[in-house]
Amino acid sequence: MVSGQFDYILKCRIPEMSAYRQLLEDVVLTLPGVKESKSYVVMEEVKEDASIYVPELNEFDEHQLT
Repeated sequence: MVSGQFDYILKCRIPEMSAYRQLLEDVVLTLPGVKESKSYVVMEEVKEDASIYVPELNEFDEHQLT
């Protein structure tokens, strides 16, 4: 789910800036409804996995839900 100023977020691993430019100009910006894009370049990745354990609802007892 995405909220805020973005409708979609694409996470792409691109080997060089010329390949990124080609992806942006030839693919992303030609999609119907795409009017603009914003790019953020990651210089270094600190942690690959950002998953968080979310317990099932039935794992909570009634006292924790009230």
